[in-house]
Amino acid sequence: MDISELPSLSRSEYIELLKLSDNIFEFWIELSTRLLGYQEGQLYGEKTPSNSIHFLDVMALNPNLYGIHIYRNPYDTIASLVNRGKSPMQALALYMYNTANGLRAKDSVNYIGLSYETLVNDPEKEVTRILDNLGLSFTEELLTPNNNSSAVVTKLESWKYDETEKVQSGSVNRFHELKDSSKEIIMALMQHVRLTSPGCSFNSIQKICKELNYDFIEAQSLNVEEARRQFNLHKASFRFSRRKFQGHKYPLSFEEN
Repeated sequence: MDISELPSLSRSEYIELLKLSDNIFEFWIELSTRLLGYQEGQLYGEKTPSNSIHFLDVMALNPNLYGIHIYRNPYDTIASLVNRGKSPMQALALYMYNTANGLRAKDSVNYIGLSYETLVNDPEKEVTRILDNLGLSFTEELLTPNNNSSAVVTKLESWKYDETEKVQSGSVNRFHELKDSSKEIIMALMQHVRLTSPGCSFNSIQKICKELNYDFIEAQSLNVEEARRQFNLHKASFRFSRRKFQGHKYPLSFEEN
């Protein structure tokens, strides 16, 4: 992310914070304090999807930090990422790694799980449930679309809805809108790719689906060769090269069922 996208603080202020902090937790606390002070707020939220990777570690550091895990049907999530230009393997890797790590924290008292499908079908009920966990009250303004004109981009080309619009359910079942050829590759990857991270209980899409109450599609006629090719390309890619990850092992495997 370009530092210009971050709220409220100048580049020099971020650099100052980094120099004053001995670790990432101190940096986060100081950053939150400054942002809250400038915005006169009581709570600070940060919604980067990959935050779920660190839920367990961060919540263990401070009892006032909550992890709100909004998860979605893996088929629809991967379809949405493919529509945004990701390859099926890139989309699967992002979903598996973020979701499996988020679920590591599911037994923490400060973990709040929430399905995307339930949220878009009954937003008031689900938002109220989250606020109750945080000791806050629901108000209608929380679900009122914000139509203020702004230079900030709130809708990507592949999205059905703008972030400032009313919550809607039209993106449920998005997987079924893909071409059959794309669906076959995605299903093949789902059946064969596994997470190899130590201590990961949710190392396959099958296990994630079971935990989150989504149906896993068992299919026989799949493009396994293309799935294997995409897996190998992803493994060899810049993102997971040994040089960039300083020797860390690639966290996925392709299992020949």
